[in-house]
Amino acid sequence: MMIKDEYEVGRLYSDPDFLKQLGETFSSWDSLEFHLAPPALAKIDKDTGRPDKIRVGQWVRFFFGVLSRLRKIRGTKFDVFGYSVERKSERDLRDNFYKVLQLVALNLKHDNIAVALKIFELPLRVRGFGPVKKKSMQVYENEHKLAIEIFQGKSTVLAAE
Repeated sequence: MMIKDEYEVGRLYSDPDFLKQLGETFSSWDSLEFHLAPPALAKIDKDTGRPDKIRVGQWVRFFFGVLSRLRKIRGTKFDVFGYSVERKSERDLRDNFYKVLQLVALNLKHDNIAVALKIFELPLRVRGFGPVKKKSMQVYENEHKLAIEIFQGKSTVLAAE
């Protein structure tokens, strides 16, 4: 139920195990670069509408470490990333999932178990960042609505896999 936000990315990239894996995989990683599309810095590509990634050197690992330590402010009024539309939609998805768990728990029957499993798998399809996540959220919302209707017996049309 964790949201992969900026703090989590910072934690992952500053994790000693990640650095150990780099050392085991590459004889040298002095020229290590990260390709990022930070919302405040990335320009929007005119053709695709997606943010252009920028290349940054391994100096950015310092900021990953800072973000990792700042994850304690996640969800507080000091969480500047938490005010974004993307983070709000992720929290809504998580909070809605708790409600769906209750709905399923109260209405689970032998004949709707398969649909319940589909409902539980749908949030796993929400992946990526920015426009990639936005698109997968739209697909999720459509499939989720239909799956809930089927679960409740209000529809018999099953969405295509």
